[in-house]
Amino acid sequence: MFLTATWGQTMNESTKNAILACITKQGKFKGTFKRTLPRPGVERAAWLGVMLVFNPYKVGIGAVMMLTDDQRVVMDDATLWAENNQHLRFADRDRGTLETLGAW
Repeated sequence: MFLTATWGQTMNESTKNAILACITKQGKFKGTFKRTLPRPGVERAAWLGVMLVFNPYKVGIGAVMMLTDDQRVVMDDATLWAENNQHLRFADRDRGTLETLGAW
């Protein structure tokens, strides 16, 4: 699924690795975004940035307010990446379920 993603030329390597770290790598839901917020770090910022586009109901304002400046840059890059890859929105299982039910 993420082979079809477009990775911007301006995106730094740490943001790309942070987005890839937010993807489930094994088990029943392999290849989807993790359902819960990761531990503090750049992975948390990347997850927040992606979820702001794919499923904003999961993002808490407090989590965004507590980001450091470096994490905010990663979140902005991840948000831009998610806006350019709207076809991956079903990687969030809750968003996929809501769209299938017609509630989104």
